[in-house]
Amino acid sequence: MTTFDTRVGELPAVRVLFNCGQCHDINAEGHCYEQTSGLTLFMVIPLITSTDTKIKCTHCGAHQLVKAPLSAVSASSPEEIDNYLVRESSIARISMLAGLISCWLPFFGLLTAGTALLFNTKTQGPMRVISQLSLGVAVVSSFAFGVYLAMGN
Repeated sequence: MTTFDTRVGELPAVRVLFNCGQCHDINAEGHCYEQTSGLTLFMVIPLITSTDTKIKCTHCGAHQLVKAPLSAVSASSPEEIDNYLVRESSIARISMLAGLISCWLPFFGLLTAGTALLFNTKTQGPMRVISQLSLGVAVVSSFAFGVYLAMGN
């Protein structure tokens, strides 16, 4: 049984100024922190581990993913942080979960896992890796089912 585990890092959040893409506040104050996510087998054996840096806007409360380490973000200006920001989508997250759940189903799993990978091509970390793994499993299961149907059994 695989589980997805998320832990917020032990380091305290660092205050930064950035341009929030959610509330469109220029030079908004935010708290930057690191979040560690992982996929484990039987809740013990780590399969995939990823550390993401995020900024939480104090004005609107939105969490935004940053593709730079915490030390680089804390020393950057709001304009430099704009280059590091990655826009997360709830549709991408939902499609990733749908692809993961249905990847074992022939052909339907191929469709959902392919859609999940399309939505997660620009994201970094576990969402993209899980989408890629789901598509791989969906291709294998669809191919195996196609061979089974072709053999006439």
